[in-house]
Amino acid sequence: MRKSNYVFAGLLIVMCISAVSFAVPKPSPVPVAWQLDIKFQDIKRIRVNIPGVGEKTYWYMIYTITNNTGKDVVFHPEFELVTDTMQVLPAQINVAPEVFKAIKSKYTATYPWLEHPSKIIGKILQGKDNARDSVAIWPDFDPKASRFDVYIGGLSGEITAVPNPLYIKGKSDPNKVPPYFVLRKTMVIHYSLPTDPANRTRTAPKRTGQPDIEWVMR
Repeated sequence: MRKSNYVFAGLLIVMCISAVSFAVPKPSPVPVAWQLDIKFQDIKRIRVNIPGVGEKTYWYMIYTITNNTGKDVVFHPEFELVTDTMQVLPAQINVAPEVFKAIKSKYTATYPWLEHPSKIIGKILQGKDNARDSVAIWPDFDPKASRFDVYIGGLSGEITAVPNPLYIKGKSDPNKVPPYFVLRKTMVIHYSLPTDPANRTRTAPKRTGQPDIEWVMR
């Protein structure tokens, strides 16, 4: 199943849970699993010339991961950008080399050890001396979108299983209709962006919402 189908299934299950008055679970108020520390720069836009294609717009978020959990942890980042027009964009792992090179060249002084998105996947050793820098990169998204959220998964080991309201024991095929959905603790950052074409390319996205950063089960 493609990732977009998983996202659609996730949205569907949330709607179904709401329809039958189930409470969507929230992260535990006290730590129940390991959690990596993340620092990030707000999302930015960049135009890159791709050979044979021409100039294209990309969005990127530079971040630093530090492991203060007390044990080595395998990090498998999952960055998704979701617009208010229901467009879902996973961050690109195998991004064109020209895009990463253009971003890296802008931050040689502040992030000299910036790693390609495909290289950050794996074990994160303990301590601030082993902190690692990387970047999440997305293609341009719907110009009609005025708000969007960035979801960051893979930061926490906290998970929970919720019953699938579409599953009927003894009747449903569990290979087609799973009895449960596994939700993971995920960070979400809320942004707004002007839709006016004249201002869109000159104005940076702004964090919005109260709060502008949340933890959710997703």
